[in-house]
Amino acid sequence: MMIHKTHHLEMLKHMVSGNRRWFLPFLVSSLLFAIMAGLMACDTKSKSTDFVRVSEPGYTGLVRCAECHTNNYAEWKQSLHSVAMTIPTDSTVVGSFNQASRSYGGVTSRMFKRDGQFFMETQGPDGQVNAYRVDYTIGMRQHQAYLTQLDNGRYQVLPLYHDGPKNAWVDAQEGGVVEQHQPLRRDDFYYWTNAGRTWNFHCFDCHASRVEKHYDAKTHRYQSSVGSLSIDCEACHGPSEKHDQTRGTMGEPLHLIELEKLGKEQAVEVCAQCHAAKEIVATGYLPGQDFYDYYQVILPDDEKVFFPDGQPRVYLYPGALHLMSPCFTHDDLRCTTCHDSHGNGRSVDLIADREGVELCESCHEDVAKNPVAHGHHKPGSKGNQCVQCHMPYHYVTGEHLTDHRIVSPVPQNTVENGVPNACNQSGCHADQSAQWASQWATNWYGNYQDAVVVRTTAVAQAQRKDHKALPVLLDMTEDLNAVWRATAAALLGRLGASQAVPRLSVLLTDAHPMVRLKAVMALGQIGDLRALSLLLSALSDSSLSVRIQVPFALMDMGYVPGDADAKRVLDQVLSEHRAVVYGVQSDDPGFRESLAQIYERQGQFEEAEREFDMVAQLDPRHPETTGDLARLKTKRSHFDMLYKHLSSNTTPHAQARFGVLLLKSGRYQEAQDIFSNIKDKSALLWTMTGDARLGSGDGDGAKVAYLHALEVQPGFRSAVRRMAQMILAKPGLSTRMDMAATRSAQEWTARGIVAFRAGDDRESAQAFVQALDAESTGDVATGLGREGLYRVQIQADSMIARGRTLYASGDLKGALAFYEQAIQLYPEHEEVYAIYGLIFADLGDLKAAEQQLVDALLIDPGNASALTLLGTV
Repeated sequence: MMIHKTHHLEMLKHMVSGNRRWFLPFLVSSLLFAIMAGLMACDTKSKSTDFVRVSEPGYTGLVRCAECHTNNYAEWKQSLHSVAMTIPTDSTVVGSFNQASRSYGGVTSRMFKRDGQFFMETQGPDGQVNAYRVDYTIGMRQHQAYLTQLDNGRYQVLPLYHDGPKNAWVDAQEGGVVEQHQPLRRDDFYYWTNAGRTWNFHCFDCHASRVEKHYDAKTHRYQSSVGSLSIDCEACHGPSEKHDQTRGTMGEPLHLIELEKLGKEQAVEVCAQCHAAKEIVATGYLPGQDFYDYYQVILPDDEKVFFPDGQPRVYLYPGALHLMSPCFTHDDLRCTTCHDSHGNGRSVDLIADREGVELCESCHEDVAKNPVAHGHHKPGSKGNQCVQCHMPYHYVTGEHLTDHRIVSPVPQNTVENGVPNACNQSGCHADQSAQWASQWATNWYGNYQDAVVVRTTAVAQAQRKDHKALPVLLDMTEDLNAVWRATAAALLGRLGASQAVPRLSVLLTDAHPMVRLKAVMALGQIGDLRALSLLLSALSDSSLSVRIQVPFALMDMGYVPGDADAKRVLDQVLSEHRAVVYGVQSDDPGFRESLAQIYERQGQFEEAEREFDMVAQLDPRHPETTGDLARLKTKRSHFDMLYKHLSSNTTPHAQARFGVLLLKSGRYQEAQDIFSNIKDKSALLWTMTGDARLGSGDGDGAKVAYLHALEVQPGFRSAVRRMAQMILAKPGLSTRMDMAATRSAQEWTARGIVAFRAGDDRESAQAFVQALDAESTGDVATGLGREGLYRVQIQADSMIARGRTLYASGDLKGALAFYEQAIQLYPEHEEVYAIYGLIFADLGDLKAAEQQLVDALLIDPGNASALTLLGTV
């Protein structure tokens, strides 16, 4: 299991499934951003000076830009961006506040004006009806939402919004914004006064320019501010102070970002800072910078968010969809190819009317000349419009949205995978079957659908964890489109496909950060040591969003840095992750949970409990958090009790247990000091001694300890895995060499051990890689890889079950043989040692019984059964 359960992009599915829902104010903010668009210009002469910053270093402000760029300013005033967020006035408020009312879920809300201000009277957090002043409006075009300021600086999205096309008031739950479609309880995360509807929490990043959240976790207070209520000039062109100071000076550069001079993806990213479904890892993005130092984009690997062909199931900003488009991949499609960035008065600022062929004509002149011949639909019909087939509307979460993938209809995907298609949508051929549409598409255009269906089927299979998808996903990792490469990488990780490790390792150096991020996550899920050194290299990835995911993948592999330099690099990236959590995401329970998990894995229980407690405060109702806290409190109490008992007990058994307790808490040097005073060590204790030495930076000492473990018990799997991990963490050694002979995984493992003992790091690494390769293709499991270890555990469980049956029947020697095999297969299973020791005791071999029971206590220093048996022995 990945440590970071809700990070990276599991965010949307929790919204629609009702599970962990923390990242999902995204969906609420998606609707709010959609409604920010409009054609009405507005004046916001009065400003809330504590909310809109009076001055910003490096920025001149909209008014200063307008003094020189009057034409652009006039265009912008008609644009969607100018009404991103406004102070409510008669000219900016769309909904009727003339005693209008709406009832939903047993609550009647009333909209009215008083003393020139706008109010919504509705049920509050205490169940009482109160009047809430509208402090800001969001949007005008499709919907308009309304914000009111509550305590602690929170701006809450009021429960009703105005639906423009219907000219009606709609409750957010009723309209599907919250994906509940039923009245919410007042303590629900998405009830309008709670965190799920807090503008500062997750809506903030797109509804104004240069928003600073400023959340104080100690007081749970926001002191948020914005540079501008609109999406202004400097949001897209960067800070203009230097431009203003040097304008007209000969030889001076422009000192502004000229969007047309950016590469196509950088140009799209300028828009994607708002128009993409994403998670924020840093604020302060400026056009032209590395987008992935600030954001992680949500991609089609999640079936709760996307159909398997990439169509969105929920409201989704078009950024990722645009990046999927063949028009982007194979040509130069930018947002500004179709939309006027300054505004022009048309719907959504399109450069031409949506009906007809004009929008596509500049790139597809041959089709535009004779659209009937291309589309096989009558002149003037819907089917003769480019966007009707290639960018059809879909209706989700109360919005009509166009499909920005800009792809050809594939009705065969409806037949085989149940995804919608343009041909059979409402208003076209809804009365016909998808088979009918697919046959016509084949008659007219040949077999173009086949490749898309193959990819879609593979994605659908992988979303169901069906390994039949594997060959197609491996091919997809070489797709020209980065979104599909990244999606394939993510799904390979979901499958836990060790066969994919060589290909995923290559993707760690992919040109696109989205792909590298998903490859990191996938390799962590698979847990294969072949990728270890490359993952360690990824700690220095150029993009922050990639770097901060690497520690989770490494922890999933059980990685412990073996020297001061490795520890320094890992700690540096972990500090970057902490900066994300304590900075822009300090109010996000999902990010706080990820930090708690890191602390828990490192044995820092007090810090972990503090973070889990913060999670509980941010989302009090979620039962999983209650379980996390209960588990951690028990673990911490257990640790404190054992620490107090064992630290003062000088018997060898107690000291060994005390050392293990310290080791599992990340206190490596203290554990090493204790282990060094214990003379007679089992293979298990020698392995743990190696772990302590490795964690404290003594790599040479760790190597000696692991080899001692193999002297006590040849082939001891835990020690062998640690040795492989230690050697494969070294850079450059896992690159494949021609080692000629074909061997089994077990033979390669044995060769790796011999080379490790001889100090031949390169041959040892190569042999372990070959063993892992063989194991991933179904060879006899060595337990080096996670998949192989799982297979070994299944075999061990089978041996335990058979041994337990024989023991119950009185066949002690027969049971002993099976438990011995179980220990050899899976030497970290505490039940094996405890019952193994009990059988030795029953047979009268008390010394052997004692050793096995001590080993059971090394795996779990608080194992009450083993402790009782040891006392008896």
